[in-house]
Amino acid sequence: VAVCSGRLVGQSLDAHKLHRSFRFVINTKTSCSLVGPFRMHIAEHMPRVAHFCLPDRVADLTTSTQFRDPHFVTFFETYLNARYPFATYSQIFVEDPPVDCQYFAGLSVLNQDILYGPTIIDRAPVSQAIQIKGFIGSWIGAIGIQSTKHAWVLVGVVGYLFDLYVQSVMGDEAYGYRIQLALDALVMMELLAEGGPPSLMYEDVDVYGEYDPSYMAFLEAKAPLILRMIERKVERKHMQFALQRIVSGTSSNTKQTSPPTTTTPDKDDDKEDEDDAMLDGDKDSTPAVSGQTQPLSTWYLLSTVKEVA
Repeated sequence: VAVCSGRLVGQSLDAHKLHRSFRFVINTKTSCSLVGPFRMHIAEHMPRVAHFCLPDRVADLTTSTQFRDPHFVTFFETYLNARYPFATYSQIFVEDPPVDCQYFAGLSVLNQDILYGPTIIDRAPVSQAIQIKGFIGSWIGAIGIQSTKHAWVLVGVVGYLFDLYVQSVMGDEAYGYRIQLALDALVMMELLAEGGPPSLMYEDVDVYGEYDPSYMAFLEAKAPLILRMIERKVERKHMQFALQRIVSGTSSNTKQTSPPTTTTPDKDDDKEDEDDAMLDGDKDSTPAVSGQTQPLSTWYLLSTVKEVA
């Protein structure tokens, strides 16, 4: 099974009709491809979300993807007043990744250790929180950032949107509890940091560079709180309008990143008709767009909020 954050644009059989080749159009800036003996699960009530895992974790995958709110995609589309920019969303659970969640355009890679069986219930909130953050990141992350020093904006928007989702699904108490946990964690990190509290804007790193692991934890705690402070200053509705403008401005002024397409080689020639139909659907679902990308940055976020408010 091959899972790619790209659009399937063609396929062909070799001369002996034994091997099928697939050709994808992929945005190299946000692409991700995984190949392995994955098993796929798609819930009936979530046809736009595909889940993949290794064969020995299929039962856990089915349990772990039974979301408390199966319509989380619709929630974010409604809040942002925009359709998810990819035809489908895929999440792949693998063994021993660098971090529990890495998001790419229309796709996220997660640690299979967050999966759990049907007899375990206390891990559901943590597991599903990571999965939903992966979905948000696959959407907002596709916008891109101006440079690595502005990564806090991306992390902040993802965390801010997730907190709003928690408030919508689990209520004000759960939302307030998350805010308090973030505040407590932030205070501890700033007090214990050597050389004083870290800077919100991390220095630029090259393509092979990595963030200090402790810095990412700092960003995940502080960045959403910064956006919440902005929200309290300008009112929540204006914050929502600003985020809608950022998302819609990107989707209308940038080249459309291709939706992830999943392929499983099949020797049955009848499969070609289904693939052709899928290709036609992808063409119809890709809007005409023009202009230049407006990546996330501190200035872009603040200027958009100021303009709206």
